[in-house]
Amino acid sequence: MGRNAWHGRGEDVPTVSLASTYSCSSERAAGPDGIPGRVLRVRADQLAGIFSDIFNLSLSQVVVHTCFKETTIVPVTKKKRSTEDAISIHPAESHLDKSNTYVRVLFIDYSSEFNTIVPSKLNTKLRALGLDTKLCNCILAFLTGRPQALRIGNNTSSTLTLNTEAPQGCVHSPLLYSLFIHDCVALHNTNSITKCADNTTVVGLITSQPIGRR
Repeated sequence: MGRNAWHGRGEDVPTVSLASTYSCSSERAAGPDGIPGRVLRVRADQLAGIFSDIFNLSLSQVVVHTCFKETTIVPVTKKKRSTEDAISIHPAESHLDKSNTYVRVLFIDYSSEFNTIVPSKLNTKLRALGLDTKLCNCILAFLTGRPQALRIGNNTSSTLTLNTEAPQGCVHSPLLYSLFIHDCVALHNTNSITKCADNTTVVGLITSQPIGRR
């Protein structure tokens, strides 16, 4: 189905802009299709319209073809992020300006956080947030039935089909993870939870009674 068919149906037509295609990093390794990012940048003006038609067809049919989900994981050394990233700006500072106050802070750093995403539960949460049903089902289709292999040096493992978690290295995984845990909130008004990717900070603002006034 081309773009004209979508226009004929009177529906809003999502498009892949030239800017998004130009933004493909030429330094990234090629995916399973073997097409390097440099090719996408150089041929952006010819490929943007084609990508739009492919994605629109996938969205309309709620089908994500297996070739778009196939991944080969190559382990790399990851720079350790600090849990302090999740508390760069916080009301704790203003709270401590008051007398007889202190703060309790719990830093949490989840391991392999994207592996904790359960697609069916994420789908339910996205629907509850008001996302379009077709889009929710497309995300579910993308996260399930994913062929994945591991490559270390010249050795590549056999392929395993996954039906859980979000793919490592996918630009959408941090957003999907944030949406998956969006309902993790503080229940008391003196507590707060700040999240930054896989880092979470739980802060309790405490006011103590002066001695003799208890």
